[in-house]
Amino acid sequence: MSISIEIGPITIQQGRIGDRTGLDRLFSRKISRELHAPFTRWDEAEVMKRILSNFLLFLFFLIPATSCSRHPRVTVVNASADPLTNLVLSGSGFSELLGSLAPGEQKTVEVRPSADTGLTLNFEAKSTTHTPPADGYFEASGLYRVRATVQPDFSVKVESEIR
Repeated sequence: MSISIEIGPITIQQGRIGDRTGLDRLFSRKISRELHAPFTRWDEAEVMKRILSNFLLFLFFLIPATSCSRHPRVTVVNASADPLTNLVLSGSGFSELLGSLAPGEQKTVEVRPSADTGLTLNFEAKSTTHTPPADGYFEASGLYRVRATVQPDFSVKVESEIR
């Protein structure tokens, strides 16, 4: 005698009555493969979609936040033939120690001025301390990019632009 059980589109057939182990094995395989697996895959796909959409949303807000600085950036360029040592960058409400700068080298630093300011560079070159007068103008805004170039005669040229 054989048993035939129909559950929706699934038909389970068993050859002997009382062969519970075979019926359980067959039943659990069919059910897990044909009923539960599509729902599990759908849940995993839904979870992956949500993770991906949240990640893209995170990147959408992260990239503009990291690329837009709230403070001005100052780039110091050594256009002289001599290395600069003990280089200090200062202005209204800030002072940044940049250390040394080899000929042709440049360093960029984000500064936090307390008000509108000019820029002063103090440095040593050829065993002499140089303190050129303050030059340039920029505000305490991340829109400003400032470039200070130490010339071959150790004067400093400051240029600022708004981005």
